[in-house]
Amino acid sequence: LFQTLLPYLNYGYDVIKYNAKYIGGNFSPDDDRFICAPEKFDSGEDALISFCNQGKIFATPWLYCAKKSLYTKNDLQFPVNKVHEDVAIMPLLVAFAKSVISIDYVGYYYVQHKKSIMNDRSYEKKLSRAYDFLSHYDYLHERLNNSNVSEECKKVFYNYLSKRINCKIEHLDGVDKENFITELNSRNVNSHILDGEYIAKKYH
Repeated sequence: LFQTLLPYLNYGYDVIKYNAKYIGGNFSPDDDRFICAPEKFDSGEDALISFCNQGKIFATPWLYCAKKSLYTKNDLQFPVNKVHEDVAIMPLLVAFAKSVISIDYVGYYYVQHKKSIMNDRSYEKKLSRAYDFLSHYDYLHERLNNSNVSEECKKVFYNYLSKRINCKIEHLDGVDKENFITELNSRNVNSHILDGEYIAKKYH
């Protein structure tokens, strides 16, 4: 991986994104949820717009090589004791970068074992994940609304984010579902959705 990234590191990119593939487990060998198209970007905002429009899962730290200064300068710290913590930070890391490149290289092979925290399908965990995601949703809106990120970039990202959080609704039942929908409605989440197409089920 390092040898592959070295030319891009020497060029001075703030962020280098590569791809991941599932191996083993119950996933199809053609699963492409972590595969983004290769492209050079003149700004982090352009990269974030592209990643969102591709509709893939891109907010995972193990898909990136990024300058430490991006984290420290922008006070980017992963939330503790929450799942989906990468969702709260990686979009900001990309948006705040000056230069980004997405390369056509699989640099991470992912196996989700049976006892993985993300493989826990208990209802309690589903409910916890939904509200952790909601916490990250609020944080992202606060940070971006108080940043210099362009309105166009925010519009595209909020569209993506709103679709992602809507996916959590179908994981809940009864009063929990009603309460979660109320939380989303209080934030006018669906007002940020630009079209009627929701993210494919395999990306939930």
